[in-house]
Amino acid sequence: MTEDWISIKEKEPPINVPVKCKLQHWFTGSVLEYEMVRVDGEDHNWVTADDSSELDFNWNVIEWLETPDIVVRSK
Repeated sequence: MTEDWISIKEKEPPINVPVKCKLQHWFTGSVLEYEMVRVDGEDHNWVTADDSSELDFNWNVIEWLETPDIVVRSK
C-alpha cells in the first residue's frame, strides 16, 4: 500500500491516532500540513499531535495522509 491523501469528506481517520493533515484557513484559503489527532470531544474533533491543543475554529482539516502504519493501527 502506498501513502495516499484522503479527503476528509470521503473517509475520516481513526480516533486517537496521529495523522498528517492538510489544514485550510476558512478565509484566506491558505493550506498547511500539520500532524493532528482526531478525537471524540464535545466541542471539537481535532487536537494537535504535539501538545493536544484544540484546532482553532478558523482552520478546517481537508485531507489526511493514509499510510500503511495508520491502516494497521486502526484495526
